[in-house]
Amino acid sequence: MSGDRDATELVIRVDPTDDGPVVGLGGDLDMATTPQLDGCLAGIARRRPDRIVVDLAELRFCDSTGLTTFVRWSRQCSDAGVQLLLRAPTPQLRRLLEITRFDSLLDVDSDGAVTGGDSDATVTEG
Repeated sequence: MSGDRDATELVIRVDPTDDGPVVGLGGDLDMATTPQLDGCLAGIARRRPDRIVVDLAELRFCDSTGLTTFVRWSRQCSDAGVQLLLRAPTPQLRRLLEITRFDSLLDVDSDGAVTGGDSDATVTEG
């Protein structure tokens, strides 16, 4: 069945920009797929950019594991002097961030107004 919730997929696209890397997420972020995001962010964080933007516009599902992953990475980045910015959450995700009050723990840009150059993008699919 094509709508089966057991078959989750996370698509991660990393675009280097003048303002730092933009990590675009698409698909589902849940217990099965957060290790992919962890691996991606760990690789980027090792380079210690000033800022990492996580673009959530194409993320169709995020469970509590995904939310806690954002909080954990926000803290780890902050400890390393790196800003983690969540950009353009869907209305459903924005509401979830508000209900859980995680929006007060995270830097969230609902406008998606972060800009930068576009070069040599890397795409990782799960």
